[in-house]
Amino acid sequence: IQEFVYPMNDVNDQLISFLTDLMDQSQVKIATLSYEFWGEDPATLTTLMNALTAEGVPVIESSGDNGAWNTGNDPGPVGLSSLEQIPSVLTLGGLDIAAPATVDSNGNLISLNGSPIAKAWGGDYLNGLPTAIAQAYTAPNAASSGGYSTTTPVPSWEVPFVPADAPGYGVPIMSALAGFPELSGIIQGQTSYFGGTSLAAPLTAGWLADFEALTGNGATGMGNINPLLFQMAKSHPALFTQAQWGANGYYTVSSSQSGSWNPVTGLGLLNWGQFIGAYQALTAPPPPALTLTVTPNDEVGSPVTLTANMANSSGTTYQFWIQDPKNGTWSNSGAYSSQNTYSFVPDVPGTWQAVVYASDGSASPVNTSVNFSVVSSRPMVSGLSISSSLSG
Repeated sequence: IQEFVYPMNDVNDQLISFLTDLMDQSQVKIATLSYEFWGEDPATLTTLMNALTAEGVPVIESSGDNGAWNTGNDPGPVGLSSLEQIPSVLTLGGLDIAAPATVDSNGNLISLNGSPIAKAWGGDYLNGLPTAIAQAYTAPNAASSGGYSTTTPVPSWEVPFVPADAPGYGVPIMSALAGFPELSGIIQGQTSYFGGTSLAAPLTAGWLADFEALTGNGATGMGNINPLLFQMAKSHPALFTQAQWGANGYYTVSSSQSGSWNPVTGLGLLNWGQFIGAYQALTAPPPPALTLTVTPNDEVGSPVTLTANMANSSGTTYQFWIQDPKNGTWSNSGAYSSQNTYSFVPDVPGTWQAVVYASDGSASPVNTSVNFSVVSSRPMVSGLSISSSLSG
């Protein structure tokens, strides 16, 4: 883990410096930001992000912990920074773990009455929290940020997920754990507790690093993975656990259905373990387009049938070739034909080879081959007698 540190009194823009330093090196392949920056030139940010995407570097940014309120100083609509309005940035909302609970008269937890579920970080909270903590989480400046851009149009991969009247690109992309229960770490030898979307972003960076290592993408990086995440949410919605409810002062969790999106928690929490399997299945090499099978009959003197199949093709013609193990000579089925089967009778035992060529007229023929064994369960010679005219 490499940390980039810039002085508070740095005369240069810290975010621009950070992205520029990332672009000028080749070791770091995942970057995470737990701060929101305001006032940067969108064109400069876009240029830097395009370069980082080309170099395979995903940039993960916390969506913010101030809800969806515009303070009056923010350049973006209802609190969106310029960076998170760039569709290649992976923005992270926050989730809490909660459960129906029984509390005493002071609001202290007595028991949990159901299975844990996810809700949006901050905003409205379930019962079961001490009053002081509940009040802190429901304060206007303590909720997962998110919303829609008014300058960046909705990208094609997000269109099926956002409302038809969405004014522009929606953030965050997805969420990770951000609050109750708190996560602990060590700062200068002391145990400290962490929360907010500033926690969700580095957690996601760690999971993404594991994902890249296990899928063989660690050296090159994945670049902009946002289209892939939305593709997976569409084809494998169960990979994502959506918040059951929540709000950020302007938007609410509109649907708790797996694979749905909203401007508070995005796609929700990703199951990274199952995501690896789905990704490997998605990127697995396609099966051969041309296949050749042989009937199980492998007796000398009995017909053998070859069957060819050209997937995803029409008007295909075939030509079969057979190699005789007796003398290595080849014979064929004749001119190319639409007939995709060919039968012949092997006359000797041994390992035979069959080759089929297939053509749909649009390119050079393709071919595949198969070896198969032919045996004989009967003597090859019968009725043999030996006589001799020699005498003692």
